[in-house]
Amino acid sequence: MNRMNKKKVGRIFEVLSKETNLRIICALAGKEMCVTSLQLELDLKQANLSQHLNVLKRFDILDCKKEGNRSCYFIKDKRYVKLLKETSKLFTEEVK
Repeated sequence: MNRMNKKKVGRIFEVLSKETNLRIICALAGKEMCVTSLQLELDLKQANLSQHLNVLKRFDILDCKKEGNRSCYFIKDKRYVKLLKETSKLFTEEVK
């Protein structure tokens, strides 16, 4: 892995290390949701949620589409869901 890739991977893991970002990705796994629905499901203030959504979008983890005056988010790259599932298994499986 070259220096540029290491830096990018480090930044992505930094983004994924935030609990709120993980909660958003888990909520969107397999479906798209509008901001209002995400806000209710995650019990977050709109301003806080928007900041996290923007970061996840900037890192190409999420994407957004407009439906009238609503913004609906979805996971752009499903590999992030797979990464989180595998990481979760790593820490929940019994060590042998």
